[in-house]
Amino acid sequence: MSPIAHIDVRPAQSDASPAAVLDERRRRHWLGPGGLLAALAVAMFVATLTLNPPIAVTGIVLVVAFYTAMLGCAVAVRDIRTRTLAFRWLIGAISVTSLLLLAFTLAIEQFS
Repeated sequence: MSPIAHIDVRPAQSDASPAAVLDERRRRHWLGPGGLLAALAVAMFVATLTLNPPIAVTGIVLVVAFYTAMLGCAVAVRDIRTRTLAFRWLIGAISVTSLLLLAFTLAIEQFS
């Protein structure tokens, strides 16, 4: 028996590792609900285009920009904590933006 430990010199297969698979699931976990929320928000803004076009177009542009930022984070950000934090903030931004702009549209229609 040799006192020197055996060293494995084969290259690591990081693409097939369980951590890589879990990382991809986490990305999809946030992109699915974010995409659904963005699609619903855009559909609501399209429905309000006849009521107040400038607000509806602003809402559509902001929601699409926030979801595009989510896609960019999914591709570019490697750190899981940072990416998850960015996803949380962007989903929150989509929600708050949609809620405020739709409430503003409703208020304008009520008072006009």
